[in-house]
Amino acid sequence: MKNTFNDALESLQQRFTNHLPTRLQAIRNESIQLKATAESGRWPTGEMESLSRLLHDLAGAAGTFGFTQLSVLAIEFGQRLEEYRARGDTQALASFSAAFDRFDQGLDDAMSGESEPLKVGRRTNGAGPPLIYIVEDDTTQSVPLAAALEAEGYRVRAFAELDAFMRACDRDEWPSAVIMDMIFPQGDEAGAKAISLLRSDIAQPPAVIFLSVRDDLESRLAAFRAGASRYIVKPADTARLARLLDDLTVRVPAQPYRVLLVDDDAQLLQVMALHLQQAGMTVHPLSDPLQLMAALRSFQPDVVVLDVYMPEATGPELAAVLREQEDFVHLPILFLSAETDISKQLLALNLGGDDFLVKPIRPAHLVAAVRARARRARLNAELGRRIETLMYERERVQQALDTQFMLARFDAHGLIRCVNERLLAATGYEDRYLLGKHYRMLTSSLQEDAFYRSIGEAVARGDIWHGRLAIKRADGTPLWVDVSLTPFMNEDGKAYEYQAVMVHAASGAAL
Repeated sequence: MKNTFNDALESLQQRFTNHLPTRLQAIRNESIQLKATAESGRWPTGEMESLSRLLHDLAGAAGTFGFTQLSVLAIEFGQRLEEYRARGDTQALASFSAAFDRFDQGLDDAMSGESEPLKVGRRTNGAGPPLIYIVEDDTTQSVPLAAALEAEGYRVRAFAELDAFMRACDRDEWPSAVIMDMIFPQGDEAGAKAISLLRSDIAQPPAVIFLSVRDDLESRLAAFRAGASRYIVKPADTARLARLLDDLTVRVPAQPYRVLLVDDDAQLLQVMALHLQQAGMTVHPLSDPLQLMAALRSFQPDVVVLDVYMPEATGPELAAVLREQEDFVHLPILFLSAETDISKQLLALNLGGDDFLVKPIRPAHLVAAVRARARRARLNAELGRRIETLMYERERVQQALDTQFMLARFDAHGLIRCVNERLLAATGYEDRYLLGKHYRMLTSSLQEDAFYRSIGEAVARGDIWHGRLAIKRADGTPLWVDVSLTPFMNEDGKAYEYQAVMVHAASGAAL
């Protein structure tokens, strides 16, 4: 069957290879012009900027398209250029010139060998439900576990024998995760040995959860030395196991993660987009950074990936603009660049980035970094929606109370912070005479100090106090009310606010 993903990668790699001589000649020309300008006594500002961008682009793209040696040459040459930019003396210029000669001479060797293939393996777990292998010789445990995980939307294959599991890994689709028993007829640590052998034969092995009746240090060490992601002592909580698998497999959500990619290198942009799309994400590639704002409004991404060095606008500049706008304050921003100078990476992050990925980056690392940020963004957004819902519900409850009851709020010092219209109407006060005053302004002399002390002791414990008391109207006459006094407690167990909900007492007298 035709593999359209691999075919697309091969096509992009060939296009990069065909265009490579033009890129290399541009670097040669810019380097020669820089040397000529410097030797004439003028500072080559324009040539430096242009050459630096060309080298950064080549370093990232060459590594991505399989020309590792060429990427290393570009990085080293770029470092000598930055040294000359920083020092600007004759010795630095001589070092730059020597670096250019090494770069130029090394091109033949770098171009003579074949580029590394960009194909992925034939057995991959795509954007559908993750595949889980359960390796357990006790069917009374494996069967209900498989059923529970299938109910959670996973595809599951169960194996009662290690040999059958190993044959499946050799012939069939790689799983996203393996749930492995530790003890088999082959030995008490046979499960760990099987996983260790499997990981030595696979470039990107699956996550592994060991389930075992053993809870000793030796067993745990054997599991983690074999490459365990988690170790769980039986019996396992299937709900917890499903949540753990969600994390370990970075499960594709029902609504795919949305990623906005911004890079002025069109070929590199397409390669990154292909890998993210293959991982089940929806990708919007953007080669013109000046169109970023329009793309953000229309596409509404979970994550933005920005190249750092672009001529129209740099990634850090764009990040700084985004962080000034309330809608994008919490939007995850990943920088992607061949920049290896840690100080420049930190400067970019300080302008609003969340992470810095260095080109060339392995596709699996790119996918993992983007997924992690997108998932966290979704979780934060869900948390924000829950908070908004709680605030809305609280506001509606407050509105309902406000229409039926007399309400007052006091701070930790007993000062009145809020009263509603029903309380003002019942007492004859105007709010300007109550707000900021101590609650004792409303207390009546009909009840003794010991009574109020008992109320204070109750709410200090965090209890909601219910009872009947007399409050004082503006004309001095008493008004008997039934009250619920609720304290709001901080993390130290201290009340920072109180709310009193009052209604006219039916009998008009103390209980």
